Amino acid sequence: MMKHPEKLPRGVVSGPIAAIGSLAFLLSVGLGILGVIDGMNADTARWVASWGLAGAARPVAAWVVWLFSAALAYGISAALLVTPGLGRRLMIWFTTLVLLICWVPVLALAAWDFPVFAPLIAAIWSGASSLVYTLRHQMPCDVQKHTRPHPKHHK
Repeated sequence: MMKHPEKLPRGVVSGPIAAIGSLAFLLSVGLGILGVIDGMNADTARWVASWGLAGAARPVAAWVVWLFSAALAYGISAALLVTPGLGRRLMIWFTTLVLLICWVPVLALAAWDFPVFAPLIAAIWSGASSLVYTLRHQMPCDVQKHTRPHPKHHK
C-alpha cells in the first residue's frame, strides 16, 4: 500500500544518482567478468549474422561499450530522478530501452558488431532502481510550490 505523498521521506537527487548509477554499472561489469554477458552477446551476433548482410561486422572497442554502459547507468538515473511524474519517468525509461534494443539492427547494417547486453543491463537496473526510489520518496521535482493561490479559487 502506497503512503500519502506528503508522508513520504524527502528525496534527494545527487546521492542516489551516484549510488544507483554506480551499482547499475558495477552489476553490468560483474556480469561481464562472470561471462554471462558474453554468451548473450554471442547469441545476438549469431542471430544478426543469420540475416545474411554482406561483409564481416567490425567489433566495437570494449572501452566504448563500457563507457556507453556507464553513461547510460548514470544518465538514466539522473533523468528519472529529476523528471516529475511516474508516467514521464516510465516513458523516458521505456523509450531508452527500445532505442537501445533497436540499435542492434541499425549497427548491423553499418557493419558494426555492438555487444548490447552490458549497456542494456545497466539501463534496466538503473531505471528500475530509480523508479523504486522515486516511488518511496517525495522528490523535489514532484513538490508543487504555490506562492499565491490560483485566481479561480481566490475570492
